[in-house]
Amino acid sequence: MGKLKKTLTILAAAAVLVFILAPNKFPDNADFVAQLNEITPKRVIIVFNSGGWGYTPPQEANDFKSILSGIQETFEKMDYNPIVIPYKRTENSFLGKITGLKSLLSSFYSQSSALAEQLELHLVKNPEERIIITGLSNGAAFSNQIIEKIPQAEGSKILAVEVGTPFWEKPLQADNVLFLDNNGQDSLADRKVSNLLISLIKAPFRVISAKLCGTNISFARSIQVPGHEYTWESLTGRQISQFLRENFDSSQ
Repeated sequence: MGKLKKTLTILAAAAVLVFILAPNKFPDNADFVAQLNEITPKRVIIVFNSGGWGYTPPQEANDFKSILSGIQETFEKMDYNPIVIPYKRTENSFLGKITGLKSLLSSFYSQSSALAEQLELHLVKNPEERIIITGLSNGAAFSNQIIEKIPQAEGSKILAVEVGTPFWEKPLQADNVLFLDNNGQDSLADRKVSNLLISLIKAPFRVISAKLCGTNISFARSIQVPGHEYTWESLTGRQISQFLRENFDSSQ
C-alpha cells in the first residue's frame, strides 16, 4: 500500500509539472482571419465556437449543426448574406489540449480578449457588417467572455447566442445576448449536481457498451447530460429566430 501511494504521488506530481511547464500551443486561426477579411454585400458574420475542446468544424458538430443552419436560413429570409466562420480554441493534439485546459481554467481570458479586439477592429473598417457570436457549452462560455469585453457602444453590431452555457460561467445580462438553457432543463447550465454525477457514473459503461457493439466513442461524448441537447426544431429555434429578428428589425 505504501509503494502504491508513493507511485500515485509521483505520477500526480509529474502530471502537475507537465501541466505547468508544457509550452502553450494555440491554433493560428489563419482560415478564420482570411474569411473574416472577405467582404460581400449585406454580410452577417456568424462566429462559430464548438463545444468540448473547441476544434470541431461546423460540418461535424452534430450537436449544433441544425442550429447553425436555422440561423443561416433566418438571415436569408431577411435578405442578408450569412457566412459561418469557425474559430478554433484548441489544437487537436496533446499540447493543444493542455493549452486548452489552461485557457478554460483562466476563463479563456487571453483568447477572448484577442478575438474581441479583432472583431472590434473589423467593424471599425466595415461598419455596415454585423457579427453573431454563437457557441454551445464551453463554446457558449467562450462566447460570453468575448461579448463581456466588447464596449457597450458596439453592442448593437455584435450579438451573442449562448446555448447551454455551463453553470460556472455567468451569462451576461444584456439586450445583445441570448442565453438558452432549455427553459431550465439543462442540468449543466442550471447546476443540477445529482444529474451531473449520474451522467459521469454512467459514462464509462457507455464507452464499454459502444466498444462491445463495434463502435468507439470518446469519454466526453459518453457523458450524456440531461437537457444538454439542443435542436433548431425545438423551442430553441423559435427563441433564436425571434431574438435575431427583433435585433435586426430594430437596427434598420
